[in-house]
Amino acid sequence: MDALTLLPLVLILTAPADAPSAPALNQAWAGVSFMRAPALAASRRVDFRPSAVIQSGPPPQVAFEYSDGYKARLRVHRDASYAMWPLFAAEAVVGEKLFKNPNAQGLRTAHGWLNVGILGLFGVDTITGLWNLREGWQDPHGRVRRLIHGLLMLTADVGFVATDRLAPSRRAVAAGNTSGAVTHRDVAVASISAATVGYLMMVFR
Repeated sequence: MDALTLLPLVLILTAPADAPSAPALNQAWAGVSFMRAPALAASRRVDFRPSAVIQSGPPPQVAFEYSDGYKARLRVHRDASYAMWPLFAAEAVVGEKLFKNPNAQGLRTAHGWLNVGILGLFGVDTITGLWNLREGWQDPHGRVRRLIHGLLMLTADVGFVATDRLAPSRRAVAAGNTSGAVTHRDVAVASISAATVGYLMMVFR
């Protein structure tokens, strides 16, 4: 029994002596049908359905869509990077032998071609990496990791170019002046170390 049903009874029990008689109250209440009371109450109910509740909190994140070109460049970037370790290993072996025997012409030739291979590899990876870094910058997922990876690889790029420029010339080696070989080797090791850290942080993520 709801409030609308109890209202006439409350009015009768609490009415003063000079209040209208029961027939008069009945006539005044005749316009209200007890059958309509539940409908009137129902019309005042709050709609708690999920569609009526105001959504709160941040909107759901939409997955970032990468282009087909991004995926193709990523494949080239990743496949080319597999050649990094063999090139580094071969360059280390040949470079160490050349450091001990600077007049070996065969070692100098092999060392030079390996250097060309490293510069070519990092040229391809730099172009594809920077291109994809720019396209994927709006994707917050892994953005800091990609940025640090790119900075380490750019540092290695500069180091490898400097390593090539610091290599002792044939004339200097023929004259017995190999003082620049130590700086050449140290810069090469530092560049390989930067590239190695940048590579591993993308593999173990």
